[in-house]
Amino acid sequence: MAAAANWYSDPADPSRLRWWDGGAWTEHTAPVPTQPAPATGAYAPVPGIQYAYGSQYAYGVQPLHTAQPGSQYAGQPVVRRESGRALLPAVAVAAGAAPDRCCRHGQRAAATRRTTFQSRLPWWVYLTIIPGLLVFIVVATVVRKTVKAPAWPYCRTCLAQRRRDLGWMWVSIALVVPGMLAVGWVGGQLSTDLGWLETALLVVVVAGLPITAVVFGVRGSLERISEARVSADGQLVSVPEAAFPDQSAAMVAASIGL
Repeated sequence: MAAAANWYSDPADPSRLRWWDGGAWTEHTAPVPTQPAPATGAYAPVPGIQYAYGSQYAYGVQPLHTAQPGSQYAGQPVVRRESGRALLPAVAVAAGAAPDRCCRHGQRAAATRRTTFQSRLPWWVYLTIIPGLLVFIVVATVVRKTVKAPAWPYCRTCLAQRRRDLGWMWVSIALVVPGMLAVGWVGGQLSTDLGWLETALLVVVVAGLPITAVVFGVRGSLERISEARVSADGQLVSVPEAAFPDQSAAMVAASIGL
């Protein structure tokens, strides 16, 4: 069984540590720490590496790419990993920084699309639905943080899922009017009054099909397919970790001049 991703003694130079990503050695090296590793925590701190934009070391956080000397982010992990996700500076994503593979499946990109990522809404925002839907929309628009990526990568599997979901969305929309006419025609052809049954069928057609269309529309949105989201403060874009192996992290940094 392969060793877990972590810092290990460099096979080529015992005086250094080298990052093992769980499958292969990477280009990231660091001095051997002088203090023993802590008994708890997912990783041990390595001297000389800042783990979170100037903050102190935090367990469970490891850089995927550290900015080079001379960069405005020098010494900081501009692409870092936390809780199974990769975190990117939002300003870099808005400037065009992106991996070379799909975030959801880790496959090579087949196409890129302009994508708007959003932060999750705080729980209290949903309470504004009670006074009215318009109030909720206004508050949600003000509170939610967004980042527009000009060309985010998607693999063939992602594109196929988007076509399928959007196809069902349009089918649901197209069936609303014919469905209403069909229910009315059936009611007119029968000699007995359908009463509540006809009303129930109309509710299913008039409400059920639009709701189905909304569900498939959300499932087929680029943001939902990418599984990326913006942090509550709008400073980071969090994506599934599989999208950023070491070579992709280096590519992202290079694309924004790091």
